[in-house]
Amino acid sequence: MNQDEIRFHGGEAYNLYPNVLKRISLDRTEKILDVGCGVGHLSEYLKGFNLHGCDVTESFVKQAKQKFYREVKVADIHNLPYEDGEFDKIICLGVFEYLEDPYGAMKELLRVCKGEIIINVPNYNSAGLRHFVFGTWNTLLVSIVQDQMLWTNRKFYRRLAKQHNLRLQIKYFSKTFESIRNLWGNVFAGDIIGIFSQEIKTVEIEHDCGCITANFKEGVIMKKKCESHDVNRKWVFLMLLHKKKLMEGKVEEK
Repeated sequence: MNQDEIRFHGGEAYNLYPNVLKRISLDRTEKILDVGCGVGHLSEYLKGFNLHGCDVTESFVKQAKQKFYREVKVADIHNLPYEDGEFDKIICLGVFEYLEDPYGAMKELLRVCKGEIIINVPNYNSAGLRHFVFGTWNTLLVSIVQDQMLWTNRKFYRRLAKQHNLRLQIKYFSKTFESIRNLWGNVFAGDIIGIFSQEIKTVEIEHDCGCITANFKEGVIMKKKCESHDVNRKWVFLMLLHKKKLMEGKVEEK
């Protein structure tokens, strides 16, 4: 088993990728981005998928290019070299616990993804409990401080979701006694998967032809229906943005 496939956490070690993949839904028609792809082992489980990868470490990217990605780029999670809404889903495993600005990173993931964002982090509630029981609490704290890691748990995911107004689904997994530990997953589970999704709202805007419908996500037009008329795109955008602010209570109806 490759070393970067194994999660070492609280004395546990287990194969990360199959545990995550069997708890999420992916389709071969989707364009998927693996953020923090490392040397590319996730692609070995997703052969034939429209999978792209990126990592901040150039040497990892060189190795990942030899695997099963359509394309792999050197990139920082806070400044991704992709277009707005380019990907249908994002997978980001074992990354967020190391970030100084996880909220900024999530904002950037949201920019390039129009579907689900799937994140996996270790559950340090469980790790802390294990180390406390076995009297190795100081070892865990030193490790977290030295590696500059965040204390990640269910609450961490909920803060991310609240910050960006996202829907959140949480799933747990562990190496041993999984069915029992998952009953109280926030305390006992080894790892936590967060599946974040955005709500795309549909707004109808009156025009001369009365036939415009547009969707917005953070003020960006996702779709416009006006098959038989040439409607000024800038006008639609400004009307959408004003409608969005009305719904959020940021401006008053005149």
